[in-house]
Amino acid sequence: MTKYSRAQKRVRTFNHFGVANRLKEDYTEYIKNRLKEKRITMKKSVIVLLLVFVLAMGTSALIPKPADMTALTTIKVGVLLPETGTWSATGTATNKALEAALPHVNSYLADRGLKIELDLRDTGSNPVTALAELEKLKAAGITTVIGPMISEEALAVLDYANSNGMLLLSPSATARELSLPDNFFRMVGTDKSQVGGLTRIIKDGQQINSLITIFVDDTYGRGYNDYLIEMAAAQNIEVLGSVAIT
Repeated sequence: MTKYSRAQKRVRTFNHFGVANRLKEDYTEYIKNRLKEKRITMKKSVIVLLLVFVLAMGTSALIPKPADMTALTTIKVGVLLPETGTWSATGTATNKALEAALPHVNSYLADRGLKIELDLRDTGSNPVTALAELEKLKAAGITTVIGPMISEEALAVLDYANSNGMLLLSPSATARELSLPDNFFRMVGTDKSQVGGLTRIIKDGQQINSLITIFVDDTYGRGYNDYLIEMAAAQNIEVLGSVAIT
């Protein structure tokens, strides 16, 4: 195998991930945009499943017998989405998916005398705002919520949800800190499964033995970076350093 100096390894690592040609670009925007693209692609495929899951978890007792159906029973479900702020692209895409899916779900449920009504709240990509909006949903009598989508927001609202018997269903929050027995459920795996595959590709597929990590300095990014460093060591990959961006 070709021997490389530490400096050569760094250049080789950056070249492999296509970063060398972007040295004059704004790294922060590039990385954030890549993360947004990754998250947006999975939203539309899970919304219908989320709505069905809401029914399975909290509405079985409300399903009337056919003979008893005279009017639709409305089930209110809260939605916490970042429609403004840093993650607005993610929130907007998910909101559109919800709007597209809801009529189909309600058409299916009509024969059972049920109808879902969504109460959408904008978190502003802010954990403090997310908690405030969750409290408003609780005050409105809503205890089942789709979201939060961002790990930082999910951590901020989790204690309140647990204390008030609220069910949280997230399509995208993957932070390791959320892997606890509580009222938070997610439709995706944790970062650990993703990083495990990534480190195997780096080591076995590309024969890369050292790297430098660049991560967004938030709950999601820090957790992902911690997993990457941990699993890189298990694969005998040397992490030369880590760079946090805000």
